Amino acid sequence: LGSGTYLDGACNIDDSIPGNHLSLETAFVVDTIDKLWEVTDCSSPTATVYFKLTRDLDASSANFASTSSPIGYSSSGTSSFSGVLDGGGFEISASMSTALGVGLFAFLENAEIRNLTLAGSFVTTPPGVSSAESAGALAVRSAGVVTISSVINNASVSGRRFVGGLIGYVG
Repeated sequence: LGSGTYLDGACNIDDSIPGNHLSLETAFVVDTIDKLWEVTDCSSPTATVYFKLTRDLDASSANFASTSSPIGYSSSGTSSFSGVLDGGGFEISASMSTALGVGLFAFLENAEIRNLTLAGSFVTTPPGVSSAESAGALAVRSAGVVTISSVINNASVSGRRFVGGLIGYVG
């Protein structure tokens, strides 16, 4: 795979690890919020692409704060993450507030998330809105086979209809 075109277009993760990213040893390195934001563009529906965090990330001043949208959500539609994200025991902290669904990812589909801690006031509801429709600290929604292991949620989660500590709506 490497750099090039993936599920949702160009993969913009600056990649210094040679190989096809089909194992943890050749995984895309995610060491900034901007790279984390790009993982849905670099995942593939036909192969399991690996991503690994190499440090704690604070998303409070990056795309999350400026767009109030989960990873993979855009005005043109929602892109699913369908790879493996190994948090390496690191932490992602953020504060997200929106009337739409809230979570780190908009949609997990046939994905694996492991060895990660979610922290801070990760998912909140905005002032003046009774609560968000769907909320989960890790993802707004999931489908297919989603494996979550050694993921710790220290974040608060609130919503109106479909709310879960990690995933808001499963199905």
